[in-house]
Amino acid sequence: MKMGIAGPILSKCCHVRLVGMLFLILPLVSTAQLKVANYFSNNMVLQRGQPIEFWGYGKPGSRVIVEWVGFKKVSKTKRNGEWSVLFDPMEAGGPYTLRIEGGDQKKVFTNILVGDVWICSGQSNMEFSLRRSKDAMKEINESELNDLRFTTVPTTFSRDPQDTLKKALSWQVSGRQSSPFFSAVGYTFGKELNKDLDVPIGLIQSAWGGSSVKVWMPDEAMSIDPKLVEKRTELRTIDIEKYYNEFKQKRRRAIVAVDQGTSEEWWRTSTDLSEWKEIFLPTDWRSSGDEILASNIGVVWFKREVEPVRSGKTNFLVISDPQERIDVYFNETKLDPINANEASNLIYMIDAGLINSDGNWLTFRMNFLKENSGFKSMSEFYITDGSVSSPVHGIWNYKIGGILENPLPKSWLKKECLAALYNYMIHPLTRYPIKGVIWYQGESDSDSPDTYDDYFKAMIRSWRIQWDLGEFPFLFVQLAAFENKDDWAAMRDAQAGALTLPNTGMAMALDVGNPNDIHPKDKKTVGYRLSRVALEKAYQKDIVGSGPIFKNVSFDGNIAMVSFSKIGDGLITDDEYGYLKEFELAGNDRKFYPAQARIVSPEMVQLKSPEVTKALYVRYAWKNAPDSNLFNSEGLPTVPFKTD
Repeated sequence: MKMGIAGPILSKCCHVRLVGMLFLILPLVSTAQLKVANYFSNNMVLQRGQPIEFWGYGKPGSRVIVEWVGFKKVSKTKRNGEWSVLFDPMEAGGPYTLRIEGGDQKKVFTNILVGDVWICSGQSNMEFSLRRSKDAMKEINESELNDLRFTTVPTTFSRDPQDTLKKALSWQVSGRQSSPFFSAVGYTFGKELNKDLDVPIGLIQSAWGGSSVKVWMPDEAMSIDPKLVEKRTELRTIDIEKYYNEFKQKRRRAIVAVDQGTSEEWWRTSTDLSEWKEIFLPTDWRSSGDEILASNIGVVWFKREVEPVRSGKTNFLVISDPQERIDVYFNETKLDPINANEASNLIYMIDAGLINSDGNWLTFRMNFLKENSGFKSMSEFYITDGSVSSPVHGIWNYKIGGILENPLPKSWLKKECLAALYNYMIHPLTRYPIKGVIWYQGESDSDSPDTYDDYFKAMIRSWRIQWDLGEFPFLFVQLAAFENKDDWAAMRDAQAGALTLPNTGMAMALDVGNPNDIHPKDKKTVGYRLSRVALEKAYQKDIVGSGPIFKNVSFDGNIAMVSFSKIGDGLITDDEYGYLKEFELAGNDRKFYPAQARIVSPEMVQLKSPEVTKALYVRYAWKNAPDSNLFNSEGLPTVPFKTD
């Protein structure tokens, strides 16, 4: 059985969690009126050099006292209950403590740093976790970095812009227990910046696989295209939350219909496990080693014998952030979470009367839905009585209950529901000052490169307007090599169009792609290259952050001389004979032929082709998955281009 990398990591975790358990349970019985905007938490990073605003809600007309770095400020809640206080900008530093008091309620946030905050957004290649990436174990074991912090926005949507998130964010300090499940690109980007700048770095992941640029554009950006305006007007008449809930209900009913486990009552303690396989939990299905779980839609059952902390006493089961519906059975009794709508950590009460003295069984029933299914976090997976904890991670028995042979059509929410992801996953963050954005997206729009250029630029402009922080750095990844039916060469060109906007930068992934995998595993190189772009663009360091960029070309018969900028100390190739690949020449008929290419000076490449008598046009790496090999002295690949 393939267990991935979770085993050796998890063996070191699950210490006693009395404090964590109390933190989770107490809000269930609290009637407190004082609320703090739910992106504030312990371990957070606040943006240096910007005014620091703390805000939230309370009883209208009440006083809220905020204490921060030795200063106290008082706010009176407005008629709608909102309160806010503003403190002066600060230099990088910490750790600090934030204290907020309203009436008889107090909130304390600790281990806060001031540094640079970056949004990590886009689709699945930005979501792609560190634990799934190349050399994952090595990176995770080296991830104990106190000055690197991160948090993840839950993936959901809204028809209208939201001021707050539905669930509180939980900032985490980078380490072996937290880093495996964060964006691999984001993690490397932040790690490199922290190393180079010696400044705390905070990363907010807000990405969703399969999403189009259109769903990340706010209403104001739709004016770029009358068709978008018309469609957005139509969508305003649709209750998309209701639509999505109905879609999920239909899918769940379809899954139940094929579930052998439900019909055969696999929750029974007498269930025969002789044909069940083994798996290490918690894990996400893509890392499970089971291709059925990773690439299908259906339902899976898990079963394991467990030892409650203490018989004769009420116990609690804590499961951290399951990514899909989960049904839990203790022995043969189905348990309901006591905090289903309160937190990502689900808590189940195990009544003392359910606990046997001669053996107890825990059973899970979970849907698997191809992407983002399973468990993202391993930090909370245990049984406790409130004072002592017993981990339940490890080897479980499992069996597929059923697979949908003809799955329902995919929801159009992430592709066509304009503004839906912006409204929930970005808009609530626009009150939280940031340094900039890194973006990895475009795969879902590769069928429409003709509109992507305008849409992408409109999105960047609109995000800058919404944050009201000026033209903050917006850095993005150009698509990696991948063979498919769409024109990825044109899509890369459309992405590069955003470089005409001020303070934008592009990192190349062309040479670290996999022609047969839309999710290449080398995310370290991509994150590193983004950090180089950031150092050049956002921090004005004297480095070359980009690969060579086409500058100009001159023609003489069948010979073309192409010059480049961003060469560093000069152009190089990894070919031992100096042969350059993926250059093409064309004449007046615009029919392109492979060109013989070689470097003739630090910034110049000479091309010629016997098939072209009079060269007029040149292309480089203009394919879905080119095997290009021209770099600058920094080892950064040349940006694809065409002159026709």
